[in-house]
Amino acid sequence: MLTYLIMDVAHRFGDELLLWDYWGAMPLPGRTMDVELGDELADLVVRADAEDVDAERRLEYIHRTDPRVRPGGQVQQFSPRGEPPRLVRLDEAAGYSLGSHSTSGIPAAR
Repeated sequence: MLTYLIMDVAHRFGDELLLWDYWGAMPLPGRTMDVELGDELADLVVRADAEDVDAERRLEYIHRTDPRVRPGGQVQQFSPRGEPPRLVRLDEAAGYSLGSHSTSGIPAAR
Protein backbone atom coordinates (compact mmCIF):
# COMPACT_ATOMS: atom_id res chain seq x y z
CA MET A 1 0.00 0.00 0.00
CA LEU A 2 1.28 3.45 -0.93
CA THR A 3 0.76 4.83 2.58
CA TYR A 4 3.20 2.33 4.06
CA LEU A 5 5.77 2.94 1.32
CA ILE A 6 5.66 6.70 1.93
CA MET A 7 5.97 6.12 5.69
CA ASP A 8 8.90 3.77 5.12
CA VAL A 9 10.73 6.38 3.06
CA ALA A 10 10.00 9.09 5.65
CA HIS A 11 11.28 6.92 8.51
CA ARG A 12 14.29 5.81 6.47
CA PHE A 13 15.43 9.44 6.25
CA GLY A 14 14.65 10.49 9.82
CA ASP A 15 11.10 11.86 9.74
CA GLU A 16 9.45 10.68 12.94
CA LEU A 17 5.73 10.66 12.31
CA LEU A 18 2.77 8.86 13.82
CA LEU A 19 1.06 5.94 12.12
CA TRP A 20 -2.13 7.98 11.86
CA ASP A 21 -0.47 11.00 10.19
CA TYR A 22 -1.19 11.51 6.49
CA TRP A 23 0.54 13.78 3.96
CA GLY A 24 1.41 14.07 0.30
CA ALA A 25 0.22 11.25 -1.94
CA MET A 26 -1.08 9.02 0.87
CA PRO A 27 -4.49 7.91 -0.37
CA LEU A 28 -7.40 8.98 1.79
CA PRO A 29 -10.99 7.80 1.40
CA GLY A 30 -12.35 9.08 -1.90
CA ARG A 31 -8.88 9.78 -3.29
CA THR A 32 -7.22 7.64 -5.95
CA MET A 33 -3.82 6.07 -5.39
CA ASP A 34 -0.84 7.18 -7.47
CA VAL A 35 0.02 3.69 -8.77
CA GLU A 36 3.07 4.85 -10.72
CA LEU A 37 4.58 6.46 -7.60
CA GLY A 38 3.80 3.34 -5.57
CA ASP A 39 5.49 1.08 -8.12
CA GLU A 40 8.58 3.29 -8.21
CA LEU A 41 8.87 3.49 -4.41
CA ALA A 42 8.30 -0.25 -3.98
CA ASP A 43 11.03 -1.06 -6.50
CA LEU A 44 13.48 1.39 -4.92
CA VAL A 45 12.79 0.24 -1.34
CA VAL A 46 13.33 -3.42 -2.25
CA ARG A 47 16.56 -2.59 -4.07
CA ALA A 48 17.80 -0.25 -1.33
CA ASP A 49 17.08 -2.92 1.30
CA ALA A 50 19.29 -5.24 -0.77
CA GLU A 51 22.08 -2.64 -0.42
CA ASP A 52 21.71 -1.07 -3.88
CA VAL A 53 23.43 2.29 -3.31
CA ASP A 54 21.91 3.89 -6.42
CA ALA A 55 18.40 2.96 -5.27
CA GLU A 56 19.10 4.39 -1.79
CA ARG A 57 20.36 7.63 -3.36
CA ARG A 58 17.29 7.86 -5.58
CA LEU A 59 15.01 7.33 -2.57
CA GLU A 60 16.85 10.07 -0.69
CA TYR A 61 16.48 12.44 -3.65
CA ILE A 62 12.75 11.70 -3.90
CA HIS A 63 12.36 12.22 -0.15
CA ARG A 64 14.10 15.60 -0.29
CA THR A 65 12.36 16.95 -3.38
CA ASP A 66 8.95 15.33 -3.94
CA PRO A 67 6.09 16.84 -1.92
CA ARG A 68 4.06 13.70 -2.56
CA VAL A 69 6.54 11.77 -0.39
CA ARG A 70 8.17 14.22 2.04
CA PRO A 71 6.09 15.62 4.86
CA GLY A 72 5.78 19.36 4.46
CA GLY A 73 4.96 21.93 7.09
CA GLN A 74 1.91 20.06 8.33
CA VAL A 75 0.24 16.66 8.29
CA GLN A 76 -3.37 15.63 8.57
CA GLN A 77 -3.76 13.58 11.72
CA PHE A 78 -6.50 11.01 12.14
CA SER A 79 -7.13 10.09 15.76
CA PRO A 80 -6.88 6.43 16.75
CA ARG A 81 -9.52 7.29 19.37
CA GLY A 82 -12.13 8.44 16.85
CA GLU A 83 -11.69 12.19 17.33
CA PRO A 84 -12.16 14.38 14.24
CA PRO A 85 -9.14 14.72 11.91
CA ARG A 86 -6.96 17.78 12.48
CA LEU A 87 -4.01 19.50 10.88
CA VAL A 88 -0.79 19.30 12.89
CA ARG A 89 1.96 21.82 12.18
CA LEU A 90 5.48 20.41 12.09
CA ASP A 91 7.35 23.20 13.79
CA GLU A 92 11.13 23.30 13.50
CA ALA A 93 11.20 26.50 15.56
CA ALA A 94 9.82 24.59 18.56
CA GLY A 95 12.82 22.25 18.49
CA TYR A 96 11.44 19.49 16.31
CA SER A 97 13.37 18.19 13.34
CA LEU A 98 11.48 18.49 10.06
CA GLY A 99 8.76 15.92 10.06
CA SER A 100 9.05 15.16 13.77
CA HIS A 101 6.31 16.14 16.11
CA SER A 102 4.71 15.31 19.37
CA THR A 103 1.16 16.12 20.32
CA SER A 104 2.19 16.27 23.99
CA GLY A 105 4.26 19.42 23.52
CA ILE A 106 7.50 17.58 24.37
CA PRO A 107 9.97 17.49 21.47
CA ALA A 108 10.64 14.04 20.04
CA ALA A 109 13.88 12.38 21.13
CA ARG A 110 16.76 12.84 18.72
